[in-house]
Amino acid sequence: MSIFLKNIFSIIDDIQFEYLLGEVESPYLELDKSKTRRVNFFKRLGMKELKDVRYILPPFQGTSPTEMILMVFSKMGENRLIGDEVRNIIIRIFSEIYNRDEDDEILALNLKGIPDLIRLI
Repeated sequence: MSIFLKNIFSIIDDIQFEYLLGEVESPYLELDKSKTRRVNFFKRLGMKELKDVRYILPPFQGTSPTEMILMVFSKMGENRLIGDEVRNIIIRIFSEIYNRDEDDEILALNLKGIPDLIRLI
């Protein structure tokens, strides 16, 4: 997996973008070691966690929602993101990827607690 992601990062190095955003299962609710290792793996590759941003994945085909964390790879190496930008990205993800309306209950929960300035850790 590490080689695969390093190849992805080298490919996207030539593409003009500011951020690569990833959804990772939250290791904090159950203190799950495998989930913690996964988060640490992405951090070793240069991704950073969006601090104090709660992210809930909508349920798929009758499953229940999943607590996730958002991680970002910033080409600029930034340590902070603007809350409004993150809100807009989450709205687009819910609309374009998960086919959810802007009045979606889970989307509203995700947007509710986003601070104006988000630290990347």
